[in-house]
Amino acid sequence: MSRPRIKAAGLFAAAVAVVALLSGCDLNENADTAKGRQLFIDNCGTCHFLKEAGTTGVQGPDLDAAFANARAEGMDQDTIEGVVTDQISHPRDTDPDSPTYMPPELVTGQDADDVAAYVGSVAGVPGIEPPTAPGGPGGQVFANNGCGSCHTLAIAGSVGAVGPRYLRSSAAQV
Repeated sequence: MSRPRIKAAGLFAAAVAVVALLSGCDLNENADTAKGRQLFIDNCGTCHFLKEAGTTGVQGPDLDAAFANARAEGMDQDTIEGVVTDQISHPRDTDPDSPTYMPPELVTGQDADDVAAYVGSVAGVPGIEPPTAPGGPGGQVFANNGCGSCHTLAIAGSVGAVGPRYLRSSAAQV
């Protein structure tokens, strides 16, 4: 092969690599992180701790701890999104009877993109706190302790599906 052809082939290969890398960046740029937050709380928060979401699960990894060092060393949001997307689609193999079992594709499609973008934007961010919750001091305690991942409390805007539903901050159970 002649020198000009080798050079042209090298430039072509480099161009293809750049296009491949750039096309994988920010795949979730149109993701709805507010929806992703709610989906995370509803589907993931019973198992995962994530401070900004106010979830306190202990069966799965603490996502703040899992990504804090990587973020401090320069891992960007898009990379974290990619890791989360992969974990949603292909969680580590465990026995379905194990308390650490995560079913594959707990959320799918755009919902999975929204969750991954949300987690990528908040996991391991130093000093991050949950937003101010509606419902006064009781609503804030409810939110900060991850209660909304299991329980519904209308005034706090949570729609948990596992525990009893509370309609008012006075804890009237339904």
